[in-house]
Amino acid sequence: MTRHPELSWLEDPASPAIVEWMSERLTESTLQLAEARTRTSLAIDRQELTAPQARLSKTRSGHEFSLVADAASGRNRVWLDRAPLSPEGQDVQAWNPSPDGSFLLIACKIASSELLLISVVVVATGEVLQGLPPMACRIPETAWNIDSSGFYYIDEGEPGRESHRLAKRCSLENGELSLFDPDHPMPMRTIRNSPDGRWTIAVATANGQDTVWLRSAIDPMRELELVAAAAAGAIADADFSSDSEISIVTTIRDDHGEILIAMPCDEPGRSLEWERLVEGQATEVIRHCAWGSAHGEAVALVLTTVHGASELLLVTKSTKRRVDVRLPIEGPYAVHGIEWAECSRGNFRVLASSPCNPPSVFSVDPTGADLGLTPDKSSSPAELRTVHRSFRASDGTDVWMYLTRATDSPEPAPTAVNVYGGFGLSIPPAFSAAVRTWVRAGGVWATVLVRGGGEEGPNWHEAGRRENKTRSRDDLAEAIDFLVDTGVADPARIGLYGESHGALLAASEAARHPDRYAALVCAAPLADLEAFSRSWPGSTWISELGDPDEPADAIVLNDLDPFNITTPIRSVPSVLVSVGEHDQRVPPWHGKKLVECWLAVRTASDRSPCLSPMILRWDRGSGHVWNSVNEAADRAVDELAFLSVALGLTDGNQVNAGGL
Repeated sequence: MTRHPELSWLEDPASPAIVEWMSERLTESTLQLAEARTRTSLAIDRQELTAPQARLSKTRSGHEFSLVADAASGRNRVWLDRAPLSPEGQDVQAWNPSPDGSFLLIACKIASSELLLISVVVVATGEVLQGLPPMACRIPETAWNIDSSGFYYIDEGEPGRESHRLAKRCSLENGELSLFDPDHPMPMRTIRNSPDGRWTIAVATANGQDTVWLRSAIDPMRELELVAAAAAGAIADADFSSDSEISIVTTIRDDHGEILIAMPCDEPGRSLEWERLVEGQATEVIRHCAWGSAHGEAVALVLTTVHGASELLLVTKSTKRRVDVRLPIEGPYAVHGIEWAECSRGNFRVLASSPCNPPSVFSVDPTGADLGLTPDKSSSPAELRTVHRSFRASDGTDVWMYLTRATDSPEPAPTAVNVYGGFGLSIPPAFSAAVRTWVRAGGVWATVLVRGGGEEGPNWHEAGRRENKTRSRDDLAEAIDFLVDTGVADPARIGLYGESHGALLAASEAARHPDRYAALVCAAPLADLEAFSRSWPGSTWISELGDPDEPADAIVLNDLDPFNITTPIRSVPSVLVSVGEHDQRVPPWHGKKLVECWLAVRTASDRSPCLSPMILRWDRGSGHVWNSVNEAADRAVDELAFLSVALGLTDGNQVNAGGL
């Protein structure tokens, strides 16, 4: 096993050694990517990758606000009814009309940053309201006062300090900012105002704990009240019902989750009387709920997941009656958002997609009597399918995956295997134009829901966290065994794909079995398990990954370390690492070190370097997430071209895999 002896020199971007190294790497990588784009015969339609997708609209005072993406620039603008409203040239990432429809709050991407800048547009004139202070956020969470006089937002502040992610209220009258919790500032992630305008709730996560706080919106002298508390990650969502009861989605008592409701109490300090609205059953995990009404009764449309895929059910508050709602999408699908739309009788609007079917808007009657669909003309052909598959891991646990392929694709086929498996986050079976391009050409795209993710609830996360982290990688390796043994994957044409934490698992598995894989693609990778905790936010990942300075944790981290590459190697995989220059979550030096490690292995191996590219793809305008449609499309084009050459996939014809 080989680990590069010293990589810390790659952490200082201004050092002469790094400047020279970057120049060499980017020159070589640019040539190799250009050659991949020339050599691939995969039909990559960039226009398809940037095509505008359906979005949920929001109704206020009889008017409809919607987000529309410009296909040429990739920038989003908000439209009022059928006319553009937000300023031209801005890239809107989130928007929220005021209750009376007079103002539009927009959060726009700041160039070369992961932050969003909040501003307010006057609907009547389309002009930005002047006199407000600069407001930057990362979490575009906002809540208007019922009288439209101001709003709450989550101020980003300075990462790693007490000012980080505080909930603040901005007054439109004078631009004053005031804290939601002035006596005990804490980082917030959710804030909501009640429909009757009397209450505000906020969810904070700090010191390993989730807490829900209640504030009176009409009595400024009343103290902030703690109404719920649980271990971090146990409170997924908090909101108000249509009749202003507090509603929280939580796994405090059950791994499958439940929704609890309680009416705020006018008497200060009195404990709330929580009542269970619905609990998760069998394999479902409750994720979110949106509130509406039918015949004067509060109704919740509840989002659940089963093995990562979305399902919906309607629950009437007074009777607790459940009505399952199945959207007319074949196979597993993902729900991206739910909005209650006030109209003649009111209905829920649901935005959903599947890996080969672009997002579409569905209309759900709150009585469960009717289900409507706004069809998308670019819906996927019937010959492209996504199915749920499971296999039995070596310890007896069932692990699930989404398997996307063309129904007539040959077996075995070139296969890209995607993974995430960390921080309790789930991978939904959502639409990807890149995946559709890949499977249309005859490839297979497998997304493995390994332990450490959140697909099966909190216990699934715990089973792949800290001391159990190598179990996540083992699930990935055993999933690939399953794909080969069942004849799905061609063992000589398998590529690993991961983003962020998923890149860690993919790179770790490639390091352990380098001869087994033809390609490794890592985007914004977390890679250096010896140095990650030295700076923010890496220091906050210790509860997930372990502490490199603790002997027990260090053993696990050393086993997982993607820099510990098994040698000698008969064949070196082709490697593509994409890094955003302005990544503020995972420092870019993680990706640089990963490339340097594989360069050292390639140099030491017997295989000709020209057959095993080591590409550093450097995005100068991007952060951890490729927010721009065009940035994401550019990356997808390069990844598809790279994978198609490395795995030997052409459009309709498979050829021998090989390097560039």
